[in-house]
Amino acid sequence: MMVLARRRMMSLRMRPSRMALACLVGAGCSSSTEPAPQSLPTLLVANPLCDGVGCKTIHLRAFVWEYRIPQNPKGAEAVGTIAGPTTCLVFPDAWQIVVTEVTNGGQVVRADTLTSTLDDEITLMLVDGHALVAATDRFAPGAELGWSLAFSANPDPQAAIPYSAQLNPAPRCTPDASSGSWVGVD
Repeated sequence: MMVLARRRMMSLRMRPSRMALACLVGAGCSSSTEPAPQSLPTLLVANPLCDGVGCKTIHLRAFVWEYRIPQNPKGAEAVGTIAGPTTCLVFPDAWQIVVTEVTNGGQVVRADTLTSTLDDEITLMLVDGHALVAATDRFAPGAELGWSLAFSANPDPQAAIPYSAQLNPAPRCTPDASSGSWVGVD
């Protein structure tokens, strides 16, 4: 038997529900069970790999502690890409991973969906290429409306993880469509 995992991110920012679209076109709605994008927590990330000439593109990943399956040490979920000196990202309201057990012949025996919400703890991992550059302590993104993530100015090149990460509650930042993205990072 083989176990396969497929990831899915849920967020109004990425895919509005039909109910939300109906409200936008004037169908008259009074409430929705899904959070509005303005209510989702944000993360302002400072890129530690900038110099006087430019910034190196880095990737932010999340190790989701709620997933009770083996994960890549750099995290199971792609969070975003940071190409400039700072990037503002919006946390999705949930991440899902579908774990499928299949026979050697490819027949699905069982499929389970694991969901992580804003109340579940994650650890953010900063990745440069295939190298882990920094990691935060465990935290629940939904505990605050906004977060800021900065890194030590002087990395320790001898350390397994060269930069230390400072994650702090902060005011909500304003996401810029051209900055980071929750989509397209594997």
